[in-house]
Amino acid sequence: MEKNWYRPTILFLFIDLEKKKILKVPGEMREWYTVEEEQTLDMDIDAFHPNLRFDPELSETIDIRPSDFDPPGHVNNAVYLDFLENLIHRAFNSQKKIREVVIQFQNEISKEVSKVEIGIQQKDGLNEFKLFSPECVHAAGIKPSMKLPLSSVFIQTL
Repeated sequence: MEKNWYRPTILFLFIDLEKKKILKVPGEMREWYTVEEEQTLDMDIDAFHPNLRFDPELSETIDIRPSDFDPPGHVNNAVYLDFLENLIHRAFNSQKKIREVVIQFQNEISKEVSKVEIGIQQKDGLNEFKLFSPECVHAAGIKPSMKLPLSSVFIQTL
């Protein structure tokens, strides 16, 4: 039996929030990670503005566990995707893995936050989602409909 091997890829962008410009990867980061010099995005990140204000058609409250935090003290980015995947599995009674998602991280989930809510709604063939607490939206984005072919991952951090 042939095994399929997958290589996950995460794209981090360093953005100067005051000037609203993408920065070059800092020197110390270049030592730790592979840096792709070529353009790796097939979408215009400046045009991506997730809907932060919708009322979810379906949502659930999630208890933040101590294991969700990484050493710097905020919830690991991969955990955000785990929250979304669990909601989709329950909502669509599906065991399929998420293969494409566009997510924009808005505000870190700090250790002071004990619960968050994740919600989803379908609009124009896409599943919009947001991860939020009473204080703020922590992340938001889109996931193509379960019916669409899925192929890539794009992550934007503000």
